[in-house]
Amino acid sequence: MVKCGFQARQKGYRYLREAVWIVYREPEVLKSVTKCLYPEVAKRFHTTDKQVERAIRNTIETAWDNGDPETLRAFFEEVYGDGTIRPTNTEVIGKMAGFFRNTIDSGD
Repeated sequence: MVKCGFQARQKGYRYLREAVWIVYREPEVLKSVTKCLYPEVAKRFHTTDKQVERAIRNTIETAWDNGDPETLRAFFEEVYGDGTIRPTNTEVIGKMAGFFRNTIDSGD
């Protein structure tokens, strides 16, 4: 995640990491991000679902603005385009969970 420009010191990074882990274990949660995923992450960190959503969005914006464009393009190839439109929280969480699922399940 660091190669993409995500910064571990940001609170949203921890929320994002937890959200990816939840979706990795339960992919169907990705269909209900605002009703299931954000509240679950918020419960684990003793905060609100609104703060979780905003912190994750801020973390993604920071990575998109400061990350390595080539790494971002390679990882988010379907949504990267010319790099001017950042992916949504759901797209990032889904892409990362899928990446880990494919990497871990294939034994790479």
